[in-house]
Amino acid sequence: MLDEATIETFQGSFRRCQTASGFFALFYDKFLATSPEVAAHFRNTDLRKQSMVIQASFQMMLLAAMKNGAATTYLHNIAERHSRQQLNIRPALYDLWLQSLLATVAETDVEFDQRVEDAWMAVLEPGIAYMKSRYESPAG
Repeated sequence: MLDEATIETFQGSFRRCQTASGFFALFYDKFLATSPEVAAHFRNTDLRKQSMVIQASFQMMLLAAMKNGAATTYLHNIAERHSRQQLNIRPALYDLWLQSLLATVAETDVEFDQRVEDAWMAVLEPGIAYMKSRYESPAG
């Protein structure tokens, strides 16, 4: 379970990132440049719409890390959609996603430091681990 200080640090950083000009565009620029496979997955994606989806996903991952039942269900549904049987998002791509995201946070959050990075990791790692674990068999 996340402690209050971690939650506040994450939420403060996320607010600062959202107010930074072009946060999501910068993130997607970084992420799509990590691999031809990543770029191929997003070839026909409206990145403006996707930015709204990812923004909501951050909040859901925070709630899931706090053991919120509805957020856990949301994460399960996303994992099923991203599994080998549907979108086929290989587990290794989540590492590229996280690296790109943290690089973007470091670049856009004026208060970025180890404490902020640790908060992002504490919020996102459980969801990412779950997504990776459901790649082969999302049912259940």
